Formats: sequence, C-alpha cells, structure tokens
Amino acid sequence: MVAGEPAAAAPPDFYLPPPGLPAGPAGDVIRAEPMPLVWQVGVPNMVTGAYFDPALPWTGPGPRPLVSMAAGTQGQGDQCAASRTLGDVIRYVSPSETVTSYEMVFVNALLSQGIAVVITDYEGLGTPGTHSYVNRASEAHAVLDAARAAMRLPGTALRPHAPVGFWGYSHQTYPEARELIDSELNDRGRQMLADVQNQCVNETKATYGFQRTEAFTRTGEPLNPLPPINPGTGLNHALPYVFGVPESVTWMTDRFAGRPAPTTCRVP
Repeated sequence: MVAGEPAAAAPPDFYLPPPGLPAGPAGDVIRAEPMPLVWQVGVPNMVTGAYFDPALPWTGPGPRPLVSMAAGTQGQGDQCAASRTLGDVIRYVSPSETVTSYEMVFVNALLSQGIAVVITDYEGLGTPGTHSYVNRASEAHAVLDAARAAMRLPGTALRPHAPVGFWGYSHQTYPEARELIDSELNDRGRQMLADVQNQCVNETKATYGFQRTEAFTRTGEPLNPLPPINPGTGLNHALPYVFGVPESVTWMTDRFAGRPAPTTCRVP
C-alpha cells in the first residue's frame, strides 16, 4: 500500500495512473489524498473513489461498520465521477451542463447513523479509458475493491475485520447487449452514443431526453417496447430510490445489529 500527500513542488494529477502499477493484491491503496482514494482492481487498472469517515459515533453492537456504495448513473464523462462531484449539491459546468450530486442524500443518511461509507467511481470514470457503464463484472469488482481499500486506508475510524455492507441502485443492463444495440443503430443513434461519452447524466437528459428509441434505429422500430426515454421511466426509476431511504437505512442497520432479515419466503 502506498499512501501520502502529493509532492509539494509538482503534485501529480490524482486521476492519472502512475507509470507502472505496484505489485499487490486487488484493493491495494496506490495513492491517497484528503478527499479521494485510489485502489487496484482485478487485472491491473486503477479506479478512483471517495471515503467518508463519520463524525457521529456508531451506537450499534460491535465495531463501526462500513458500507460500500454502488453509485447510480452519473454519466460517461470523466467530470461526472462521483468523487469529483460529491462536494457540490449542484454544480454548473459551462456551457450547458449541470452536475447533481444526488448520491450525497444516501451517503449522509448512512453517516448520520455512524456508518462509514466508501463510494467507487467505477472503472474509466474519472480515470483514462471508457467508463464500464452497466458492465456488471467490472462494477462489482470496483465496489468490492472499494471496501477492501477503505479498510486499508490509514487514519480512519474503521477497525480491522469491521462488518461491511453493500448499497446500490440502478445500472441494470448487461455488457453483452452492446454488440446487438450497435447493429441496430442508425447514424443518429451512433452520433448519440458518441456524444454521451463526454456528458454527465443531466446534459444527456437535456440533449436526448423525451425521445423514443425508434428515432435512433436503422429500421425505425423501437429497441424495446418502452415509453419515451425520460418521462415515465425516469420518475418510476428515481422516486422509489429517494423515498425508500428510511426503510433502506433501517434494513442496513438491522443487519449490522445481527437481526435476521425479514422474508416472505415460506419453507415447505
């Protein structure tokens, strides 16, 4: 593990990998600064994120727990990385983009219970390369390795072998669909994919929201018989996450307290 303050004379860009990654297991801390942290995952690569050390005590049984958060959709541009935006509720980026740090609602809900939180940016978001959006394998490793890195980060309130929980929402597609989608797109659809690679989610909604997928396909047929891209699905997808925060936090704290999870399954 390598951690420390950037050199005063010529501080390196936190989001650029060093020349040659050090040997070590998945989850090793490569570089740390007061806000973001970095860890190595799987096949050597580098992923950024942010760790939050609670100011409030943990009042439940045992040592203070950690939650590794799988962030929802942020966008494809490096400026959308959660660790870059968590310090602002809403940030305006010229000329036409606003970035909303909606994950802070859920981070603060957990911190208010004395639970430590680490949130990954995922592979390629904030760091070089293409963001591995909805790639379940890459994102799962990033969330797991974020927990490993947080446990190894020096100077925190976490104890070795503290309990770890996982929290996430959205990102429900599969990487295998990319080839099929590409084969069905028209020129406008391919241009749309090229544009959103450098956008955060608010700019993407402003640019391509309220449209139907048949406008982007070579046959004029929808990719899936769904309503327009934003109105119904946007509200039905986002609102349950927000209004479910109290129940979700209660569920998480109950598990850390050792209470059995409720179930509607019946054993014959």
